[in-house]
Amino acid sequence: AINNPILEVSLHGNPLNCDCWLGSILNASSIEIVDLSLLQCKSHSVINMSDNDFLCSYSQHCAADCSCCDFEACDCHSVCPPECLCLHDTSWSNHIIQCQQRNLIDIHIHLPETITELNYEGNHIEDLKSFTFVGKKVLNKLNLAKNDIRNLTNDTFCGAANLREINLSYNRNLKIKLASFNELFSCLKYLQYIILSEEQIYQDDKLSHEWILESNNDLLRLIRIKQQLSL
Repeated sequence: AINNPILEVSLHGNPLNCDCWLGSILNASSIEIVDLSLLQCKSHSVINMSDNDFLCSYSQHCAADCSCCDFEACDCHSVCPPECLCLHDTSWSNHIIQCQQRNLIDIHIHLPETITELNYEGNHIEDLKSFTFVGKKVLNKLNLAKNDIRNLTNDTFCGAANLREINLSYNRNLKIKLASFNELFSCLKYLQYIILSEEQIYQDDKLSHEWILESNNDLLRLIRIKQQLSL
């Protein structure tokens, strides 16, 4: 067997950009950075930073093997909404769209299909249409906190079947019965966390045995302890 050589690299003293390219170097199995503990990026120690700190922004991106780049509705053509900041790593396994505090009243219709995190915190969104997130198969984290959402249906999130965390806190017009969780989120078998604020639940309401509740000041973190089984 041929052993792949490890390239030893020293980067200390170089001006480093906290972007996706630096992230790919840090995570490369064929590269060993010998002075990693000395590296800083944006005045922070690199070893204390997360993968989400090493991302690149984009306005639009079309995959190399995409054949529909000239069309608006194209699954492999990612266009960043003009009000938002869109970020990715070099493999596009982290694909984050940040649209918080933009005075938006709706979620954008043509969001990229490959988003993994979506943040609309602090807008004025009232209604979430059925299947708003259809086709978002790798979306796993959704933040809709501090909006004006009034109601949810059991098919609101069904287009994003791999969601693991939903933040609905501080939507003062949205009240949710804890006993209805299993029905409301029935299509999300991988869902693990739901974040609400205290005023959004009914007093003396009881959770089903699949969930536990953690309280932190006026925030409630509901944790699913029993995963749904697909038959």
